[in-house]
Amino acid sequence: MNSLFLKGNKFIGKSTLLQKVLRLTGSSVNGFYVNRIINDGGQIIAFELRAAKELLQQKAEMKTITEHCFIQTREGKRIRNLFVFETFGIELLKEIKKVPADVVLLDEIGGIELL
Repeated sequence: MNSLFLKGNKFIGKSTLLQKVLRLTGSSVNGFYVNRIINDGGQIIAFELRAAKELLQQKAEMKTITEHCFIQTREGKRIRNLFVFETFGIELLKEIKKVPADVVLLDEIGGIELL
């Protein structure tokens, strides 16, 4: 199995590039990615853990699942819900073993995810 690590500055388009490659090649994918929830003012108000296979869907088809948000901004304060990783995150990792895929994606491995 080959490994590929995409590294770069925030908002440079790493996840977007991967999404385009997956769609163009017709590759199957499992694992997870982080969806940024942005308000009408363009500010990030939440970070949501999503199944990587959803990258193959149109964004308009996806609705935010509040229970899968591991950081939310409420009344100007950031609230963490790391339990998301212990529940939904574990489900997504178990699926990697059950459902073979061309690509296993572990997107946004950063400070919060490592906690």
